[in-house]
Amino acid sequence: MRAGTDIIAFYTFRIADDLVDTTFSTCERAGFRVDEETERTARALDQEYKKFTVRYGDRSFGIAFNLDDDRPPGEPILGFRCGNLSDQASVTDEREFRDRMHGFFELLCRLSVALDVDYAPLIRPDNRGVAPDDHPIADSLEELPRIGVYDRTVVDRFGGLEAMFGAQLWYTATLEGDKTVVVETERPLDEVDWRPPTDADFLENAAFDAPDERE
Repeated sequence: MRAGTDIIAFYTFRIADDLVDTTFSTCERAGFRVDEETERTARALDQEYKKFTVRYGDRSFGIAFNLDDDRPPGEPILGFRCGNLSDQASVTDEREFRDRMHGFFELLCRLSVALDVDYAPLIRPDNRGVAPDDHPIADSLEELPRIGVYDRTVVDRFGGLEAMFGAQLWYTATLEGDKTVVVETERPLDEVDWRPPTDADFLENAAFDAPDERE
């Protein structure tokens, strides 16, 4: 993984036949544009590893599929390169930055449900230990991500959210398919000021569980 790059990684041992098409349609629901040429190439390219580009606003982001049945446990079926999410200088104003962050958060949640993943962390340059290196996932993590989605089987393996994190979480939300999204701390992106939503059609329910010093 390239230094300085934030990556949303999606881990599951169940690869659906329509995974690529489902990914592209879900990207579009979250506001990411997939051009027709990309979709045609994806269908025609008979390879286990596929790499493409999607757009959000005027920026491009890379996505890569690994559909090899023999891929190692630490290799996700899908990786989404987000650039440097803490770099507010890369956008022209604060509203644009928050809109992009909401787009990535929605994408994380929607793809986790659509692909029925076990685990989907935001992997930042300073916490690469959130990537699993074996199975079961819960037994192989060196650390937990600041933002991540967990299937109920993973949470249960840890013994529940309290046992996982050992502290009051800032934000939690439930998704379809017995999945939970957690934002562990008030500022998961260093000093960047961003709040995840509590009312959105891709969330079943959500709440801020710890006090927000900004309120």
